Amino acid sequence: MNKQEVIEAIENERTNCDDTIWGGAYDEAIDDTLAIVRQLDEPEKPVLSKEEAEWLEHLKLIGNFTHCLYVITRQGWGCDFEFRSHGKKYKLSCASENDGDENELTKNRLVNALIYGYEVEKEKRYTAKLKISNEYLSYDKDYKEICHYKIPDDVANKVKAYHFIEDDLVKYHIWGNEAYEVKEVEE
Repeated sequence: MNKQEVIEAIENERTNCDDTIWGGAYDEAIDDTLAIVRQLDEPEKPVLSKEEAEWLEHLKLIGNFTHCLYVITRQGWGCDFEFRSHGKKYKLSCASENDGDENELTKNRLVNALIYGYEVEKEKRYTAKLKISNEYLSYDKDYKEICHYKIPDDVANKVKAYHFIEDDLVKYHIWGNEAYEVKEVEE
């Protein structure tokens, strides 16, 4: 049970007695209890990359908590994180210039994700504006095609139809194309 669930459970214990001394005292005790619970520190859920989250989910399918903890903590140390399940190898690459530090950070993040749960890192989104005509790239869901529309900059930044991930822009030959101005969207 997390902190918010505890707060909701305590809130549900409130009485409907407005006319009794005991009902008021009980509600006052509930308020005092809620004040204490709200002061509790709750660990933040780590943010995992999409690749890390998929790897961890596959790991959780093959074993219990203890086994998963064992697999994560025994690996790293300059090597990739990997395990086998039903003849398939699941590998999480941790290659970087600072292998020792990066492996330790990844190991800590995966252990914390196993214990506290996790959030998946959101992919960066971008707008693409054709420089010559100032038209924004858009995806029309009805016709399932890419279009260009001349709209104000603030509309393009707010409307999701004008937001693309890097892989999509690469697929449409826009990423790195000098004809387009590509900007990251703040969400």
